[in-house]
Amino acid sequence: MSDKIGILDEGIHSVPWRLADYELQGCLSPAQQRQIEQCFGLSQEHVELLSLCVGNALDVETEPGWLMVSRDKAQKHARRALSAMAHKASKLQKTFSELREMAEPLGTAFDPDDVEEERVEALKANLATLEAQMTRTIAGVEALSQSDGIFVMKPDYPQKTRDRRRYHVVFQCCYVWKTAGRQVTYTTRPEEESGRQRSGQLVDLIQMVTRFMTTPSEELPVETIIKDIKLFNDNPENKPRSWLPIEG
Repeated sequence: MSDKIGILDEGIHSVPWRLADYELQGCLSPAQQRQIEQCFGLSQEHVELLSLCVGNALDVETEPGWLMVSRDKAQKHARRALSAMAHKASKLQKTFSELREMAEPLGTAFDPDDVEEERVEALKANLATLEAQMTRTIAGVEALSQSDGIFVMKPDYPQKTRDRRRYHVVFQCCYVWKTAGRQVTYTTRPEEESGRQRSGQLVDLIQMVTRFMTTPSEELPVETIIKDIKLFNDNPENKPRSWLPIEG
């Protein structure tokens, strides 16, 4: 049996992308395409390619990412979780025991009333049941703690997860930008206030595409875009998964 398992990376798509079955129609409307042409001086041909490539990235059937989970780390996560459960359960058992003891003297000797007596006895029975249930719970947790077959399927390196759709959108923008003969880069202005020090036409294009393709309309953190641009430049092929070449 393998000591590592891949799990679907489903919990990190924090951007509200407009997912659809775009096929060959592309994802950008004619008005949006014209706006991109006017703002960035891209040809109609390249803007149509951008629409197609970004549509591929946001297709509902885009392959999800996989995160690695190793057996030993998943086992350690489970044992830590069970240890925390046992600690909390012990505290609850003590509390229920104290409540049961506090309820024990309760009675209706001076005012015998069948209804009140039933309520008192029901309270005592409920507290006794809770204490007994917690005792069984602790025993069950302790038994599981001795097992080698209990796991928590948590990624080995959760800090390395990212919104893969976001990365693919940025990647496609970079690819089309490069195909159009532009430099895949950004501008750094140290004199600007924090959050505005990194900019450039490519960053602006990515933000515009993001606004067009999110509901409600959003922008990406600039530093996140910069990291994705660097990842694109580090890619040996600089090619998206699915694209149509420009003829001529």
